[in-house]
Amino acid sequence: MSAESMIATHINVPYGSVVTSKDVEASFRKGAFCAASVEANALLSALFVECSRSLIERAASELDVPLERLLMLYNDSLRMGLPESQDWP
Repeated sequence: MSAESMIATHINVPYGSVVTSKDVEASFRKGAFCAASVEANALLSALFVECSRSLIERAASELDVPLERLLMLYNDSLRMGLPESQDWP
C-alpha cells in the first residue's frame, strides 16, 4: 500500500470513504489542499495533526514531492485554522 493511500485510509477511519489517495497526491503536488470535494479538503487539512511526519515524508518521497511543497501544505493548514504541529516548523 502506498503512503498516500495509508494517509487517506487513516484520515477516513471515523468518517467513511471521503478522502482518496488521489486527493492526497494532488494536494502534495500543489502544496495546497485541492481534494475533489469540500468535505475531503476539510478532513485532509488535519493531515499534520493526524499523521506522523515520517508517513507524510514517505508519501512525499514516493511521489517525488519536495519538502518545500509539504511546508506550503502545512502553512495552508494553518491558514485554515488547524493548530500548529510540534513536528513541523
